[in-house]
Amino acid sequence: MAIEVGQRAPDFLLPSTHGDILLRDLAAKGKVVLAFYREDATPG
Repeated sequence: MAIEVGQRAPDFLLPSTHGDILLRDLAAKGKVVLAFYREDATPG
């Protein structure tokens, strides 16, 4: 399933150094920008 520009992203959980983060918790605080990249240490 592809997500179109402007469409809501599905909720998901991400691990972080400060504990797990839920997308919906971040979105409740304000706008969120998601950026995806191929792998660490590559120019982007």
